[in-house]
Amino acid sequence: MKVQAVIFTLFGTLVNRYSLKASNDNLKMVASVLSIPHNDLLNMWEETFNNRMKGEFKNSQACLSYICQSLKVPVHEDQIEIAAGIHQYMTIKEVTNLRTGALEILSYLKSKGFHTGLISNCPLEVIKIWEETPLAPLVDVTAFSCVEGAVKPDPYIYQAVSKKLGVSPERCLFIADGTNRELEGALKAGMQAVMLRTDAEKDRDLPREEWTGKVITSFQELPAFLEIDT
Repeated sequence: MKVQAVIFTLFGTLVNRYSLKASNDNLKMVASVLSIPHNDLLNMWEETFNNRMKGEFKNSQACLSYICQSLKVPVHEDQIEIAAGIHQYMTIKEVTNLRTGALEILSYLKSKGFHTGLISNCPLEVIKIWEETPLAPLVDVTAFSCVEGAVKPDPYIYQAVSKKLGVSPERCLFIADGTNRELEGALKAGMQAVMLRTDAEKDRDLPREEWTGKVITSFQELPAFLEIDT
């Protein structure tokens, strides 16, 4: 069925995702500031994933304070601020590290009359960073998990962006790198889906779902996939 809207994810799609090692190294620095064993912080960080993604913590400070309280680790407010700043610095770098061709493909799709959307699992502090990127003006609607209260692959978040666009799910094409079973979620929500995966990313350490559907290796392949005359 003819596509009317193209929906992207943020991390690993419109912006380059950090590796699991880089994320763990960042959390090691955070743990050091808070005097928490790294593995304890890592376990709690994973345990609070859905809480962070659903916006239950207003910022990193609130989440880190909760973790310290849960682990019964006494900390000063300045430690929380420093630790949150370390994590936020990495988040800013990640959200502003645009994938090659991201701006161009969004501009191109808009020029061809396609609606554009974004679905992202992210905490609340990502929204302000996103709004200041050059990508934001080129995306018609967003469905951030921390606003919608639903995390991919929950069908609700796909339905939310489809509803905002005013485009039926079957006429939406979802593009993602395949973490969090997000492509499977898009299919279950009735959307078409394609994986974006470069050769360089195939050896990275982030788990991705098994995918037997269409794969593109760069945004340059998208017009041909949509059968648009370039």
